[in-house]
Amino acid sequence: MARNKIKLVRIANDASRRATLKKRKNGMMKKVRELSTLCDVPACLVVYASPTDRDPVAVWPENRAEAERVMERFRGQPAMERDRRMLNQEAFLRQRMTKSKEQIKKLDRENRQLELTNYTLGCLKGEGLDGFGMEDVTELLGLLEVKAKAVGDRIEYLRRSRDVVVAVPPTVRMNVGVQAAMEEWRRQEWFMEMGFQTGESLSGFSNNNIVGTSGVGGGWSGGFFPSL
Repeated sequence: MARNKIKLVRIANDASRRATLKKRKNGMMKKVRELSTLCDVPACLVVYASPTDRDPVAVWPENRAEAERVMERFRGQPAMERDRRMLNQEAFLRQRMTKSKEQIKKLDRENRQLELTNYTLGCLKGEGLDGFGMEDVTELLGLLEVKAKAVGDRIEYLRRSRDVVVAVPPTVRMNVGVQAAMEEWRRQEWFMEMGFQTGESLSGFSNNNIVGTSGVGGGWSGGFFPSL
């Protein structure tokens, strides 16, 4: 089951705030330790609590010398690289405000498009555009042009798909020809076994078809057997 989104405001109750700090601090320590171990990267975490707490500063790794080496390495980075992802409380709130404004603008555009679509459906039903100003009419025309273009593109795509001719690959044609030749050769062998070697005529075939006889100048028609 999904958890409810937590409202990011200061917890007013002191006991609840201290309990939340302890719980989340331990969770952060665990995550940093796992990240450093699994990915084999240097990491450091410093959490400042209230001065009245028994442990006002929590540091990972617990070896202070190792933690200081990581912090010195961080301080040695160029200022632009070091400050690129750093946020204080003010910068964090500004970032969230910017994202919220962008989301509101996106929702406003979607709502406006739905409103214009409803007006379009109303026009198709014979309703008028009472109360529409010049700006509203301009937006409606723009929406209709977009929809008309989408319909035209779909029609053109279906037309091209219908006119496509599927060609048989050469390998398929060659395989069919080889198979036909093999069938013809098997029929020749069958006719020879049935009548050609005994000197008997094969009845049931007209002159236009294959006739097998023995004798001088006899044999099978040249159209049946290829010349050797």
